[in-house]
Amino acid sequence: MLLTPEPPPSLDLPAAFAAAMGRLGPFEPAPRLAVAVSGGADSLALTLLAEAWARARGGAVLALTVDHRLRPGSTDEAAWVAARLAERGIAHRTLTWEGGTWEGGTWEGETWEGGRGGLQERARAARLGLLEEACREAGILHLLLGHQTDDQAETVALRHAVADSPGDGAAGISALRELAACRLLRPLLAVPRAALAAWLAGQGLQGCDDPSNHDRRFARVRVRAARAAGATPPGTDPDAIAAAGRARVAAEAALASLAPAVAFHPAGFACLNPAPLDRADRDGRRRLLGRLLCAVGGREHPPPRAALDALAGALAGPAFRGRCLGRCRLARLGDGRVLVAREARHLPPPLALDGLAGPASWDGRWRVEGAVPGNLTLGALGEDRPAAARAALAAVPGPARPTLAALRAGGTVVAVVGLWRALDAPPLAVVTPSPMRRLFDAPFVLAGPLAHII
Repeated sequence: MLLTPEPPPSLDLPAAFAAAMGRLGPFEPAPRLAVAVSGGADSLALTLLAEAWARARGGAVLALTVDHRLRPGSTDEAAWVAARLAERGIAHRTLTWEGGTWEGGTWEGETWEGGRGGLQERARAARLGLLEEACREAGILHLLLGHQTDDQAETVALRHAVADSPGDGAAGISALRELAACRLLRPLLAVPRAALAAWLAGQGLQGCDDPSNHDRRFARVRVRAARAAGATPPGTDPDAIAAAGRARVAAEAALASLAPAVAFHPAGFACLNPAPLDRADRDGRRRLLGRLLCAVGGREHPPPRAALDALAGALAGPAFRGRCLGRCRLARLGDGRVLVAREARHLPPPLALDGLAGPASWDGRWRVEGAVPGNLTLGALGEDRPAAARAALAAVPGPARPTLAALRAGGTVVAVVGLWRALDAPPLAVVTPSPMRRLFDAPFVLAGPLAHII
């Protein structure tokens, strides 16, 4: 099997792109799109395809390049992208990541490998944050990324490399993901890299090559080289990825059927009816409990499967009274439901809101922006019980009260987020729920039928 094939003669890339966008809608009557463009062939092809698609519908595109400054030359490459797009009349912005200090081939304080502490992972998260904030500032709801079929296979290979059974990771990348400020769309997942490079050349343009794409210190580069040499890492053939994708879609549909079991309070805690869990299979119980603990505990990754299985078993028994797991405290309520609240241990210190240059987050659960000056902080309520708030607080189960998010002005509580605000307090800040992992996210979206052309 050819892993990076020449594009089939019948592949009409603009038509394939339009079909993919049709599956990823809806869009405004005159759609405005943001496109992340690094200067490589994939993202440049995506930018040209998106611009033509949007213009034909009365819309427009804003291209966004992140100057990561991870190596010398990145600033010149961003300028090259800006110049090429200006020649074609495409609006463009360069966003700069001030992520650290370049020290002649290493990145101070970082590792080269992937993973949560690795350079590429950290840079990827920072890049996405900059892109999302640019979309928020521009009022654009759709952010397009240029991941394609080969990226999909490399991602799956990396996930298999770190886990014998990568679970949902075996399905690869979703074509749709919802961020706080915009929808992240990947309309090229069913198109091979070679097809994009060939089409771009036909448009009289060639992408610039990032030297890090050949740096074997990165795990993804080693996977790419192995595939180019003819290797087929586990789970990376299109049929396996498609089968894993269908399984993930079915599992998420089963998870969605459990939604009535959870009632979220605007103040950031939840009440769980454990009865529906008894009717779910083990995977469904794990998913619901893992997502719930992430959303309430402000974490990105759930506890281990064994811990979730043990929690599910305990919830099924009449003797369950309480437990702490995943930065959450669970406690049985008088009506039989289970309270899930943020645990009081390991809470971060209050976030000072004066002088914020942009949006910020506290405890992985709350996003704050638009704060007014005045010695304002956002932190845990703790043992404070403002007299005017006592009636509102009385309706909150006791274990949840200390970890509620509170705004303080000069040390005095003036608001409990999602619950109470002092009548004489003017608007002080915009604070919205922003968990690192949502309980019910946008559904996993398969790449599309072109996934089988290789």
